[in-house]
Amino acid sequence: MKNILDILTENLSEPAVAELGQQIGIQDKAKTESAMDSLMKTMVAAIGKNASTPEGMMSLNNAIEKDHDGSIFDDVLGNLLGGGSSNTNSRTLNGAGILGHIFGGKQSQIFDSLSKSTGVQQNQLQSMAIKLAPFILGALGKAKNSSQGSSGLGSILDMVMGSMNSNNSQQTSFLNSILDQDGDGSIADDVAGMGMKIFGNLFRK
Repeated sequence: MKNILDILTENLSEPAVAELGQQIGIQDKAKTESAMDSLMKTMVAAIGKNASTPEGMMSLNNAIEKDHDGSIFDDVLGNLLGGGSSNTNSRTLNGAGILGHIFGGKQSQIFDSLSKSTGVQQNQLQSMAIKLAPFILGALGKAKNSSQGSSGLGSILDMVMGSMNSNNSQQTSFLNSILDQDGDGSIADDVAGMGMKIFGNLFRK
């Protein structure tokens, strides 16, 4: 069973990352990579949190089965940057809709926090997230299909959560501020013991 972060890094090539950065107005390659790293891991963390309830897992599984089988990776450049020959359906590419489901009413707070931590403008981060969100779900679908039924989405999410390791207290504080749903200053209860930590060097081999 493949880690979905591996699927993302294997398919989102360096030229595609650089072109995406230029398309949304980020000229610095390192800053683009840092923004993508933070965005993708924050989105995965939020998906894992949402899927920590039976209802949330059912909703995620239904979305994966209907619109996110991994075929988005058949035309990465076309689907990521637009203007390609992709025949991917509109629901699969509805990044704005996916973000609404993932982050709910916390989008402004999340992008504001990410902007401060990455040095990338909030509107640029949102544009990038809209482009990347379908690939996050596509990677989940691809991992689920490649597992040949041996592992469900819960196991796939547990794997990726466990791989996002960091002991940096500042990063933990950042997660607390953007994903804590009940405002008590702790995500420990919110993530139900998933062991979620983020901000490794996703694009650093």
